[in-house]
Amino acid sequence: MKRYSKKDREEWVEKNKQMEQEMADRIKSIGESFINDPAAIAEALAFGSQFYRYSERNVTLIYSQKRDAQYVQSFPAWKKMGYSVKRGETGLKIWVPVKVTLLNINGNNVPLSDATKEQKEAYRKGDIEGKVISRFKIGTVFDIGQTTFPPEDYPKLFSVGYPSELHEDLCKGVADFAKDVIHCDVKYEDLSSATLRGFYSRDLNQIVINSSLKGTQKLSTLCHELGHALRHNTVSKLSTHGKELEADAVSVMIESGLGLELTDARKDHLADHYKDFKAEIKRELGKDFTDEAMIQKIDDMLSSVYSTYNDIVEDLNKSIEKYVPQERLLEYQKNNEVSHEQLPKKDIDVAPEMDMDYDLEM
Repeated sequence: MKRYSKKDREEWVEKNKQMEQEMADRIKSIGESFINDPAAIAEALAFGSQFYRYSERNVTLIYSQKRDAQYVQSFPAWKKMGYSVKRGETGLKIWVPVKVTLLNINGNNVPLSDATKEQKEAYRKGDIEGKVISRFKIGTVFDIGQTTFPPEDYPKLFSVGYPSELHEDLCKGVADFAKDVIHCDVKYEDLSSATLRGFYSRDLNQIVINSSLKGTQKLSTLCHELGHALRHNTVSKLSTHGKELEADAVSVMIESGLGLELTDARKDHLADHYKDFKAEIKRELGKDFTDEAMIQKIDDMLSSVYSTYNDIVEDLNKSIEKYVPQERLLEYQKNNEVSHEQLPKKDIDVAPEMDMDYDLEM
């Protein structure tokens, strides 16, 4: 194994610090953009529905570097599949978890990679105690569009979404999920109103949808009310406006995950909830209110929303697959000669965060 000089190590450490700062700045910049343009929160949530296996922090990093990303994994992972990254492509930096072994040497925690040859040997013999902890380091991933993976085979890696002709069946799956997983019944009633599409009754733990709705409108409304059912059914210290914002944010992720278009009206709806929430925080903090404090509130909200979505998305997909199995979806696509570019996309299985840039070996 190549041995690196002290100068090499110092240069690597300095470069790593610079990259860490750049990543922190990217995350901060996205938070600032939310304050200046609350509708951008909805766009970020829609993007995040594609990468639900990734942490909120990593989704933000991917979003900040490549907003049209669809499916990412490391260079070695693409190579293992038999494909390569196109020449000149720049990788996306994310945080990846690594296990680090610390040796107890004279009461100090010394990373195994920094230990002397004699100390490493003593550790292997059991003469020196050690412990394994988790840390985060910088890793590099590449989006599928940056590789030689053929576009016509994209559906083999991630779902192409659901065309509007199948939205009625998707409603059945979403309703089953609501009933079977969170014990929330879905009813369809004549609400005697052209504008009232539906509502969620917390007292009855019940979603009511206007029976006049069909297809995409019906699915969109059902997903929206499901977001409220999910958030209002959990124990939370959030205020009313905070819960409304979270519920709306969860519903954006659900709708986007099913391939529904994120409309300007939908963005504005979430932005209005954000403005109410911000006004509430201003009253709560008074003179201590700052943009930094608001960014932290947004970050806390997004973490909660991502956690909620991550907890339910696989069960939701299973409920939907009872009515729209992937085989039927692909058959529909084939029969109607619809390319993957024409359909909304949602990620169903991203590579785990396990390929990373390692520390230099001693």
